[in-house]
Amino acid sequence: MQRTFLAGSLSALLFGMSFPATALDAPSWDYASLAWVVSGDYEEDPASIDLNGYRLNIVKSLGNMAFVRAMTNAYDISSGGVDIDLSTQQVGVGARYPVGGAVPLDIWGSVNYERIGFTGIVGTGFGIDLGVRSQVTSKLDLGLTLKVFGDIDFGVFDADYTGYELNATYAVQPDLAALLSLSNYELDEGSGKGEFKNVIALGIRFNY
Repeated sequence: MQRTFLAGSLSALLFGMSFPATALDAPSWDYASLAWVVSGDYEEDPASIDLNGYRLNIVKSLGNMAFVRAMTNAYDISSGGVDIDLSTQQVGVGARYPVGGAVPLDIWGSVNYERIGFTGIVGTGFGIDLGVRSQVTSKLDLGLTLKVFGDIDFGVFDADYTGYELNATYAVQPDLAALLSLSNYELDEGSGKGEFKNVIALGIRFNY
């Protein structure tokens, strides 16, 4: 299922490159977004628990090629009458490579400091993200992010942190866009794993 979704996402981005367009601006790398989780689960065998929460993402360009990014995701989980706070944070520095063509396309990567916290348990480590963004039309921006590596140390165990996220924004004003995202991430400590599965978020993005 995930492979099919990724293949479809890549096809959509490549299809976007075939749109006839003139003088499209490159995707903005100066923005802040806020989104609310409207659907999704945290699954850790045998439990599957609904997620609620929000996601905040800030990106700032450094010249023409480099950028910094910071993200926090905060979730509220209620299981068996017990409330659990679950959060992920990320701060990274990256670079992008613009690909020429009628439709602007940026290939990018970043190295990140990662933090994942449950109630009473905190893990920290580093990760690598790779991605692609395309300004398909003057209003539509599509992006795909792959977390290809993440090593999180929880003290008593280490976990691999990987996954992907698809974002689409549609401009309703020159500097304001509606945001839709779908993501799947996995924490695998060898003897078991937890998954942020089919997390859908709706929100806004402001270019500054």
